[in-house]
Amino acid sequence: MSQATDVVRAMADKAEVYLAVMTTEAQLWVDPDRIIQALTNLLSNAIKFSPTAATVSLMAELQTQHIIFEVKDQGRGIPEDKLETIFDRFQQIDTSNSRSQGGTGLGLAICRSIVQQHGGKIWAESKLGKGSSFYVSLPLSHQSESNQNEA
Repeated sequence: MSQATDVVRAMADKAEVYLAVMTTEAQLWVDPDRIIQALTNLLSNAIKFSPTAATVSLMAELQTQHIIFEVKDQGRGIPEDKLETIFDRFQQIDTSNSRSQGGTGLGLAICRSIVQQHGGKIWAESKLGKGSSFYVSLPLSHQSESNQNEA
């Protein structure tokens, strides 16, 4: 988790957005580079769409068979009818602000692919005008040790 926040810290500083990280200890059988890539993408999106002086948080909650990561922002939120399609390739919420932020519309699709390859799930919850939370749930146990490392 700290590696993902280290990657986006300069971006947060430039945007004048505060990063809050609440970690937990867990042993995961994952490709750490890919999970860091997914978390970094979620964090950079949260920073990109947050107003100045907002807080973007990364939290982890250990459950019986899963760990759930949450990236939460205080941005403008996502319309309910877009919460599923934002994970599709080339999808962006078409507003003048999102267009000015740039991007290809591939980031969340890549995140979904990474998470699914690890046997996990990714989803978003949002309230317009209040912000969004993106969740990544990964299993604590591993089904196959091939091509995966302990993180």
